[in-house]
Amino acid sequence: MKTKRSLRDWLWNYPNLFWELRPITFIIVYILLMIVLCQYIISSPILQKLHFEDRTVFTEGTVGEFVNLNPIFVSQNQVDKDIKELVFEKFIEVDANGEPIPAIATEWSMDEEKKVFTFTVGQGHFFSDGTELDAYDVAWTYNTAIYLAKEKGRETIGQALTDVTVEAQDSTHVVFTLPETNATFYEAIATYIVSEDQFSRLNVESIENSEISRKPLGTGPYSITTFDDSFVELTASEYYPSKPKISTMIYRVYPTFELLKVAYENNQLNAINGIGSYRSELQSIGGNININGKVLDSRTKLIYINNRNELLKSADIRKGFSYITDVEDLLQSTGIEGNIRKGPIKESSPYFNADIQYYKYDKEAADKAFADAGYTYNKVSGYYENSENKILSVKLSYLDNPTNDIIAKRLEKQWESEGVYLQLEPQDYEKMIKETIATRNYELLLYEVETTLDPDQYNLWHSIKSDYPNLNLAGYNYSRNDIILERARTTMDKDARIADYKLFQKYFMADAPVIFLYEPKYEYLIDSRVEGPDLTNIVYPYQRFNNIADWYYR
Repeated sequence: MKTKRSLRDWLWNYPNLFWELRPITFIIVYILLMIVLCQYIISSPILQKLHFEDRTVFTEGTVGEFVNLNPIFVSQNQVDKDIKELVFEKFIEVDANGEPIPAIATEWSMDEEKKVFTFTVGQGHFFSDGTELDAYDVAWTYNTAIYLAKEKGRETIGQALTDVTVEAQDSTHVVFTLPETNATFYEAIATYIVSEDQFSRLNVESIENSEISRKPLGTGPYSITTFDDSFVELTASEYYPSKPKISTMIYRVYPTFELLKVAYENNQLNAINGIGSYRSELQSIGGNININGKVLDSRTKLIYINNRNELLKSADIRKGFSYITDVEDLLQSTGIEGNIRKGPIKESSPYFNADIQYYKYDKEAADKAFADAGYTYNKVSGYYENSENKILSVKLSYLDNPTNDIIAKRLEKQWESEGVYLQLEPQDYEKMIKETIATRNYELLLYEVETTLDPDQYNLWHSIKSDYPNLNLAGYNYSRNDIILERARTTMDKDARIADYKLFQKYFMADAPVIFLYEPKYEYLIDSRVEGPDLTNIVYPYQRFNNIADWYYR
């Protein structure tokens, strides 16, 4: 007869039972130890350290977030642009002068009126699932984008093509028919092409937020294998003509610089995109790194003055703010590298108007402008005041990051010494994008804008582009300039366009709807073992990946 043991007896005799039941107990213990060890490796910097040392893996980090990786949809987000450049190829490219260059399309022709364009789609462009791109993919991409923009009001690459008809004649020829001549047409179609097979299975209206848009197929050097809110893992496409030497790209995003810095300190990153004012802090950590940099005149740091605001409707007030802003001092005192920006069109452009007066620091001119607006300088208070003794005060909203913070605090001191009280309102990314900009709820907005290669300024300053999600953040409204902007984009006569844009700049600067600051220097920190990166000819930051297939570890 067996004696029934209580739980207390089992526990009391556990050491003896452990030995009696060996080797089963030993195996269980070893398994548990292995599980704990694996969990430690996965959750610690060890695995990241191994990735860092693996010369087939390249990991880049930046502060930001992923918004939409589907190139049908327009994104101002630099992170999205980086991933798209790695995954897709453009239909055509456009050089620094706005001239078209073959890409997926190898050649094209146009009719005498320059309204009908026929493009030949090159062979040998394969999506990462092995299917070959053809003219039907091209037509589907643009027609879908046009439909979503025109009928559903979505922000797509079709916004600039809503009156254009796109038709695939056969597998290698696609025809674009324009209602009128459009000087911006080439840049409008210098966009990425997606797979019709992948997306046509979905309802068109559900594409934007679909799971497929998180891992879209492209014909570029890499394909997305893993997508997470904090990182994207990409693998070299076996169908790309010159298969990348670095087989795996990992692109990580961090909500704050502090977290990115920790990752860098723990050797988890081979590169950091857009280090800006973090340069000295990152350099102090050490490591074998190169910092490549270039001032990009495609980007402009400026202050939008909300022309909708009652006080700021006054052109004299806006001029006064421009005259008390010393941009030269701003750059020198903060150590920020960049070139002073004079107006809406870059100085190196043939469309730049060198014959008009641009704003620079001028105390006397500021006194006159403010006086014309009803504000005179009170030597006792040290501020400009109106007839009711109310001081001139305005609020500056900006995305809270080190560069913007340095700029804002220097402007605060500059304007305070000149007699204007500047209130600072730093904001996090979500509030800035979803509240402040979406509702146009700001007085002054410190912001950075990216311009196109073509001198076209329609989307930035035409009055119908004032409401969200359009880009006329200042709410600038002058009917004469509207007419000029409309006319300048409907001709391909360069001399006529030069005349129009020079006249546009004359009126625009007289209205002073914004304060132009500078063209920032883009800086890219990268592991010194990596050969290939070259910023010499880039116009936009994402173009650093133009030759990614040639990058390799020494």
